[in-house]
Amino acid sequence: MTRKNAHALFERLSTADPTPQTELYYKNPFTLVVAVALSAQATDEGVNKATKTLFEIANTPQQMAALGEKKLGGYIKTIGLWRNKAKNVIALSQKLIDDFDGEVPQTREALETLPGVGRKTANVVMNVAFGAPTIAVDTHIFRIGNRTGLAPGKNPLEVELGLEKITPPEFLHDAHHWLILHGRYVCKAEAITDAVGDAGAFYKIGYQLMPLGGLQLAERLSATGKKVFLDFKFHDIGATVERGVKSVTQLGGDFLTVHAELDVLKGAVAGRGSDKRLKILGVTVLTSLNQDSLTKAGIDMKLEDLVLKRAEFAAEAGADGVVASAKEAAAIKARFADALTIVTPGVRPKGASADDQKRVVTPAEAIMTGADHIVVGRPIIAANDPHSAAKAIQRDLANAS
Repeated sequence: MTRKNAHALFERLSTADPTPQTELYYKNPFTLVVAVALSAQATDEGVNKATKTLFEIANTPQQMAALGEKKLGGYIKTIGLWRNKAKNVIALSQKLIDDFDGEVPQTREALETLPGVGRKTANVVMNVAFGAPTIAVDTHIFRIGNRTGLAPGKNPLEVELGLEKITPPEFLHDAHHWLILHGRYVCKAEAITDAVGDAGAFYKIGYQLMPLGGLQLAERLSATGKKVFLDFKFHDIGATVERGVKSVTQLGGDFLTVHAELDVLKGAVAGRGSDKRLKILGVTVLTSLNQDSLTKAGIDMKLEDLVLKRAEFAAEAGADGVVASAKEAAAIKARFADALTIVTPGVRPKGASADDQKRVVTPAEAIMTGADHIVVGRPIIAANDPHSAAKAIQRDLANAS
């Protein structure tokens, strides 16, 4: 890749996400070292689930060393290779106490003397904790460096040195964050569309992907004849939502979500204008919430009544439909018939994990209760064979109808 094209690439990444951040949870430089060390051959999400609790009781080398391998193992046993990682974390904690007065060193050479800390981990710590313009090459960056021609190399070090040479100085500090996030979400998302193949014709793009190339992916999917569900959940004053939706119409999307508040919905409908393709959907109550969640939030109203109230707002504003759990779909159908399209998330095939959802139904149950469309994410994305997983759900739907 030429320097001119490299500059254009990073300029686009910077515009899409001006302040990229690590997705690892940490409280200080020490916990960052631990988190990065634990993330080897593991996902940031999996590490964060373990460290949220761990770092509340051990966020200094002294506290971690006092914990010991056995107790530490109890906190991180859900992470791959946890036994060896527990050993290294206790050892690096003790070395920080013995050789560095309990402080995390700021040079690569010193960091690499810590057990379990290699060049990649050292580069992450130097960059995130101390602001150094280092580039930590993981599998995503290695793949992107070679596939795009940005920084070809036979090993991570060659790619790292190549990136240091070609990346414009003003982008060097954030470069590895942009490339990691692009590889983690955009490249994976495009790979999933390929893996699903003819088993999928409608794809959802949400918050996580939106600032990392999701808008461009929406345009590409739309251009190839796929339908696109823009799950952006706009929520602002009506005039701001109107302008935002007007911008979204350029993407060629089919569904767009906004919060089901009257002014928000009216602004969205106005922003959509004469675009006959884009359907405005009001989000009623998330499927990750239940009655207890509403009570804790100070909402003194039955969940179903709140869903119906927000569906009334959608109808009054001239929106096309609502996003609602199948638990309330029948009630919405009974009141609005076909005046509102019902899109139902929180759908899991029988036997699948509910994950963070509280009101879950199977695909067949969703259709039988009145849903017009269902949203299925993780059961397909996380499947070894996304195409077969999507086909199985289609068969379930066919049996339901």
